[in-house]
Amino acid sequence: MRVLVIGAGASVAEAIRLDIVDDFRPPVVSNFTSKLWKEFNPHPVLDMFLESMGYEVLDRDGRELFYELERDGKTDVEQFFAFAWRHRRKNWAPRQSSDPMDPSALPKDYIHGFAITSDAKNTVTFGAGKPLLSWENLIYHGIGNPLQFLLLQGFHVNGKGWKPLTVSQEVGAKLRPGDVVVSLNYDPLFEIGLNQAGLAFQYAVRDFSRGTVCVCKPHGTLNMAISEDGTKAAFGNPEHLAAPPPTGWRSFLGIIPPRFEKVYEEHPLANSIVSTLMDIEPSIVTYWGVGLTTSDVDLLDLYRAWTRKMDTVEVLNPDKTIAEKYRSALGVNVRHFSTHEPWLAQDD
Repeated sequence: MRVLVIGAGASVAEAIRLDIVDDFRPPVVSNFTSKLWKEFNPHPVLDMFLESMGYEVLDRDGRELFYELERDGKTDVEQFFAFAWRHRRKNWAPRQSSDPMDPSALPKDYIHGFAITSDAKNTVTFGAGKPLLSWENLIYHGIGNPLQFLLLQGFHVNGKGWKPLTVSQEVGAKLRPGDVVVSLNYDPLFEIGLNQAGLAFQYAVRDFSRGTVCVCKPHGTLNMAISEDGTKAAFGNPEHLAAPPPTGWRSFLGIIPPRFEKVYEEHPLANSIVSTLMDIEPSIVTYWGVGLTTSDVDLLDLYRAWTRKMDTVEVLNPDKTIAEKYRSALGVNVRHFSTHEPWLAQDD
């Protein structure tokens, strides 16, 4: 059995193959917020975070200050989302305008409370269901919606559909029934590529089928809906992204953002996936476009569980230092490939 772990670098490789301009390429950690917050002001959560660091946000829009601090190495997106998660049960209201001429104006680019659900066939409702808390609003409008828009702008052609995702098709052709794909990406580009190539797969949470390729997404995905009580999840067609879910369900709320010291036990769906993956014994593990951060404690435990009985893993990444990190963290040999092409060319 092969386990293929897919990270942001895989989606970027697809964008490069299609010659998609940088503005519409999927984000990586280093540009995560600057790409997704262009038209969304994460007020007041971001302002509260910056104030907790001792900074004052006078215009109720902390984005530029955050980007500056991020460039200077004084904070990062993982620290911000850790703060937001700690305060996820609070429902902070927007601050009053500092403009004496317009004291009730909302902050620039502030969005809150709008969600689309389906009440019946061919019927959609805006803002239906339980109101969004600040944390939920941040995930919905600060990750889900802008990422969906970015993908449609770069990878989709109106009237024609999704562009041919040939990188995913080529890599997918190496998989066999019983193999497991662990995608850490919110985007479903790899799955769309599998569909385009006619390669059968199924999304898996608790049970893995030996008769097909199983795709596991512990960080959530754009084509997944979560019940409003957080107890159930359902996957839709990856090509439809966030088709309006039924009333009582929400798109995007199963997304787990990059967060310092995240623990999967706090997320029932992710915990179920990771716990099940702990029990498999792959013969080969391939990491494609996946970095290795200190915050991924649970993932590192999972990777070590897989390598208990193997001495070599494969790392597909243009940065050779990433391969060295895997070698050091897992205590195994690493076969390093700068891109997926030389990996595809090797003999099985």
